[in-house]
Amino acid sequence: IDRNIPSGLYGRLFAIAESQTANLTNFSIQNLLQLFPRLVPAEWKYRTKISWHPDSNPDHPSSSWFVLFWQYLQKQCQSLSLFCDWPILPSTSGYLYIASPQSKLINGEKLPDAVRNVLEKVGSKILNNNFKVEHSDLSSFVSDASYTGVLESVFDAASSDMDWVQNLIHNLNVEEKDELRSFLLDPKWHIGHQIGDLYLRICKHLPIYRVYGEICAQEPDYSDLVNPPKYLPPLDVPACLLGCEFILSCQGSEDDILSRYYGIERMRKSNFYRQNVFNRIEVLKPEIRDQVMVSILQNLPQLCMEDRFLREELQNLEFVPTVNGPLKRPSVLYDPRNEELYALLEDSDCFPGSGFQGSAILDMLQGLGLRTTVSPETILESARLVERLMHMDLEKAHSRGKVLFSFLEVNAVKWLPDQSNEDDGAINRIFSRAATAFRPRNLTCNLVKFWSELKMICWCPVLVSAPFQTLPWPVVTSTVAPPKLVRPKTDMWLVSASMRILDGECSSTALAYNLGWLSHPGGSAIAAQLLELGKNNEILTDQVLRQELALAMPKIYSILARLLGSDEMDIVKAVLEGSRWIWVGDGFATLSEVVLDGPLHLVPYVRVIPTDLAVFRGMFVELGVREFLTPSDYADVLCRIAVRKGTSPLDPQEIRAAVLIAQQLAEAQFLDKVTIYLPDVSGRLFPSSDLVYNDAPWLTASDNHNSSFSAESTMLLNAKRTMQKFVHGNISNEVAEKLGVRSLRRVLLAESADSMNFSLSGAAEAFGQHEALTTRLKHILEMYADGPGILFELVQNAEDAGASEVTFLLDRTQYGTSSLLSPEMADWQGPALYCFNNSVFTQQDMYAISRIGQASKLEKPFAIGRFGLGFNCVYHFTDIPAFVSGENIVMFDPHANHLPGISPTHPGLRIKFAGRNILDQFPDQFAPFLHFGCDLEHTFPGTLFRFPLRNASVAPRSQVKKEIYAPEDVLSLFNS
Repeated sequence: IDRNIPSGLYGRLFAIAESQTANLTNFSIQNLLQLFPRLVPAEWKYRTKISWHPDSNPDHPSSSWFVLFWQYLQKQCQSLSLFCDWPILPSTSGYLYIASPQSKLINGEKLPDAVRNVLEKVGSKILNNNFKVEHSDLSSFVSDASYTGVLESVFDAASSDMDWVQNLIHNLNVEEKDELRSFLLDPKWHIGHQIGDLYLRICKHLPIYRVYGEICAQEPDYSDLVNPPKYLPPLDVPACLLGCEFILSCQGSEDDILSRYYGIERMRKSNFYRQNVFNRIEVLKPEIRDQVMVSILQNLPQLCMEDRFLREELQNLEFVPTVNGPLKRPSVLYDPRNEELYALLEDSDCFPGSGFQGSAILDMLQGLGLRTTVSPETILESARLVERLMHMDLEKAHSRGKVLFSFLEVNAVKWLPDQSNEDDGAINRIFSRAATAFRPRNLTCNLVKFWSELKMICWCPVLVSAPFQTLPWPVVTSTVAPPKLVRPKTDMWLVSASMRILDGECSSTALAYNLGWLSHPGGSAIAAQLLELGKNNEILTDQVLRQELALAMPKIYSILARLLGSDEMDIVKAVLEGSRWIWVGDGFATLSEVVLDGPLHLVPYVRVIPTDLAVFRGMFVELGVREFLTPSDYADVLCRIAVRKGTSPLDPQEIRAAVLIAQQLAEAQFLDKVTIYLPDVSGRLFPSSDLVYNDAPWLTASDNHNSSFSAESTMLLNAKRTMQKFVHGNISNEVAEKLGVRSLRRVLLAESADSMNFSLSGAAEAFGQHEALTTRLKHILEMYADGPGILFELVQNAEDAGASEVTFLLDRTQYGTSSLLSPEMADWQGPALYCFNNSVFTQQDMYAISRIGQASKLEKPFAIGRFGLGFNCVYHFTDIPAFVSGENIVMFDPHANHLPGISPTHPGLRIKFAGRNILDQFPDQFAPFLHFGCDLEHTFPGTLFRFPLRNASVAPRSQVKKEIYAPEDVLSLFNS
């Protein structure tokens, strides 16, 4: 009905509608509910959230309509549940939400603007009161502006995800976090109200609580109350010690609320110091650290009432600063009020530093173990202080060492060990009675260990310069030394070379005893003294020094005599070895220059011990002084003569003496591995190994016109002779050989080659079967019968080597026996069997033939292979098989007694002959190989074996086979 009709008429119609007697009715909330799908888009029904655009979308209800709608609902609708299917709740975000408690809208009309802004920033659903949304039933669907309403709104904004809630809060600025915290911790929400655990838990997880952090940080740190667990800080502690686990309160009421309703306790000071000071003592700033620790000491009784274990922890804590800075435990520091302690430890890190020197603080530190009396540990600390000073100020170290030494002279008797050695029983009994009277009852130090350590520390004042110019004295600058290396002045002539001498006198027998000065010096120190005394004092001209030594040497030798049979004597021997230490009345001599009983007068090479020292004969013998001269001594005399003469020739008397000594050495079968000097033809002494004796006379027999030695070779030999030193003619070849003079034959063989093993070198080298054992070959011959199989084996080896031609030859010639590698080879210059093939040995062949006879093939005695066991069948008719191949000539000698420079482990010889003159130097030895085009000058393009037949003179001595093999036997072999 048009409401603009006259009011009287409108009133009459309204009355008719009220009476319900006509087709008129008053409009009710039910009518509005029926018409609602026509007033708003029908599809809005059942939608929980609708984006509302009244200004841009004509289908959406206008803002003014919504104001009228809510005014109507306020007057005409008792319950908003009639519209629970429709989004009728407007929010500040421009959305309409369904009328349901699950919409989690909050009525922000009564919220502080700052809190309202926070909720908007985190995305909370805030009811828009611009549309006059007021209704008595509104609280059933919209949260009030309260503690729980704000938490529910925030929690809903994060989709009930606590991690997301924290992320939303982290994005707030400082003021917003403070406003939200102030709102939630307002006492009005907690006092007199019962807040559910769920809301308290949500509130604890909000990162809105200020915590302590970096002092220089531009913005305060915020955290929740859970991770890590938070505490209220103890009262009156520096803020710089507080970390992120402590709440930084802005208002006193917040502390009370957190404590009463959120379970945030205020940490006790004792616990705080344990957790936040004691374990950070090294990193705290010194001024803060010292301030806190002094405060702890001042309040220690009260703190110990809180925590009875706090005192024990402080006793073990390094927190007391010292003069130079390092922190130490109270129990290792000393009370500076004690004058003796201060004198011994002045300027050290043994006293509390500034701030801890007050009387009250020192009293507290005494309760924590601060030392107040001098103990063995104090003495050790004072000694170490002197040792450190030595590296900085020598004069000051010396002065402090004097102070400590003076103190010990008076007080050493207090710290005598209880136990004593049997040898010093009388002295110890006296000291023990004195020590019992003076020793403190509470002394628990291991006194033996104490004195042992004190003797090793560098603190004892010593002399720097020698009292006598001739006294052995080390070059030193230190003014202090360990007592272990110090002796009193009475011992200076005995040990001054290796030990330091005390600066001053030691009047305390107890101190001297405990420092080891009442016992004799050690053998090594005596030996070092002898070593220095003997240097440059072979002959003494200084009468004063000679008199001093005449008195000191018996003392020195008597100490050494006491060491006979002890392990220390071995050290003495090692130190004195090779040195000039034996006093001979007017100087010092070495062992090689001294004999107890000398039948020959060999001065200056050999001296005799003076008779006044004969009482020490046993000691001299123990230390290696000879009772008489041995062959080794004579060899040493030759050596010393050589050193003294240098390159000068010996005079006739010296040559005669050298020849006589050489003959005596040869007769004594002197085999020691020492260098023996012998005169050469010019009379100069050289090591025997550098000399040569002439055992190749055919090379120098110029009147032998039948000699096969060419003129060119003679010139070459003469040139080489100028480079060799021949032994003196008065020394026979036999004597020369025994004394290590080299054979000319071997020298020539070595010079014609590149390498030789053992005593040879050059291209001739020890070569052959490493097992090389005559017994083994004998067993092999028992498995390989004599006969044509020998020839088959040689043919098979040639075929395996790729040869196309094999030739056998019997040579009945008896070759010369003068110019041989060794005289023993003369027995093998007769008839021989030859085998030639046109292949050349490879390196593998060389290795294979040197390995024949190995045990791996013993179980296959009939195998025929390339240089297998079968090759050894040639030992049926020879002991010296040889062959030429390529540039090598190889000879085997399993007995190792025919060829030079070989041994049982390498019983063979390989010579590289190509381009050398071995045929000229040993023509008789190598003439038998000049067959099949071999000239022993150029590389031979084939392989030629020579097997000299075992004759009647060598067969009985053979350890391989004792049967003769005649040329007729070879012919029989060919015929078979």
